[in-house]
Amino acid sequence: MPANNFAIGGSVSLYGNPVLHLCKDNAAILLADFASIKRRMPDTAHPFYLEMMGSLCLTMMYDLFAFHMADRPSVYATERSLYAVKEFMSMLDAGYSRKNRSVAFFAKAMHVSPKYLSETVRRHTGKSASYYINMATLPMVKEMLDRSDLSVSQIADHMNFGSVAYFSRYVSRHLGVSPKKYRSSIMPTD
Repeated sequence: MPANNFAIGGSVSLYGNPVLHLCKDNAAILLADFASIKRRMPDTAHPFYLEMMGSLCLTMMYDLFAFHMADRPSVYATERSLYAVKEFMSMLDAGYSRKNRSVAFFAKAMHVSPKYLSETVRRHTGKSASYYINMATLPMVKEMLDRSDLSVSQIADHMNFGSVAYFSRYVSRHLGVSPKKYRSSIMPTD
């Protein structure tokens, strides 16, 4: 990843919206990157095959970041703030939000204040820390609701919600329907 302050914000932004609209020149550059990778893939006997393929993929990634960066202003960042955002995203990727969904939990685990974490995440990504917590949590909620072997009460307990009512409000607020209605919309009727 790029070593500059764009790396974390750019990574998060691309994760949130991976669609890039490219002009003709940038599309040609990206297609050339893909062609280079495709052309060298069969060369598995090359003594530095993995390094060569990694280098070609890294070139493509730098081009993608450059395309994305053109639409996004640069944000001043310190190593500490970049580390905080990266660590926060790593914790979300590791599934911490299944049991803990408060900014305070993540801040405490990282030895920073909730205010610092919130402001840092927003400054680097344009979105709130709570937004990313919910974006990491909702696929887990949906996956569990998709399973017919778990009751709503069991899911609420498994995900460490204080009560079934709180879980139901959370699902309704973020999915637009109650857990029961969500389930009825995905379960086949006889």
